[in-house]
Amino acid sequence: MKTKLLLLGVSIFVFAGCSSAPTGQSNTNTSASPSTQKVGTTTKTGKIILLGKNYMIQTGGSQQAIDSYNLDFSSYVGKTVTVSGQFSGDTLFVTKVTE
Repeated sequence: MKTKLLLLGVSIFVFAGCSSAPTGQSNTNTSASPSTQKVGTTTKTGKIILLGKNYMIQTGGSQQAIDSYNLDFSSYVGKTVTVSGQFSGDTLFVTKVTE
């Protein structure tokens, strides 16, 4: 009986480190739905608004958080523009604004 328990304990320890991800790949996607992952350049047209300290682009009835390392959105507030950039999480990091 002790041998079976020891074998079971060793088996659990050995196989606990196994992963379902193929060798050489890591599984870092923590979202509930991997199909909603945003990849590549995204372009949106809408009105730039300021909510608190955060800039948003309002398209129809929805709002999307935007940010930029190089651009100042303050001159675009209230204007309808087209922005292009890439997502980091739920924020669109804008690299280009066109009026």
